[in-house]
Amino acid sequence: MLRDRIFQLIEQERERQSLKFASDPIASDTQFVTIVTEELGEVCRAINQGKRAEMLKEMIQTCAVIIAHMEEDLHFGNAV
Repeated sequence: MLRDRIFQLIEQERERQSLKFASDPIASDTQFVTIVTEELGEVCRAINQGKRAEMLKEMIQTCAVIIAHMEEDLHFGNAV
């Protein structure tokens, strides 16, 4: 299923980010919004430049950043 492939790509990106930023402190909500906005800006730039492959790569990175923040919230007991 295509959705499984998408989630697999996001999971791979999460792992890459976890290794790359393992020593970074946990992002505050304000830092999180800044990071997600920057990532979304990269999605928009790729769209404006007509670069679909780059757009998909940036969308995966954006999703992974959002999931990382969700993981932190759930880890610290914030319920859904």
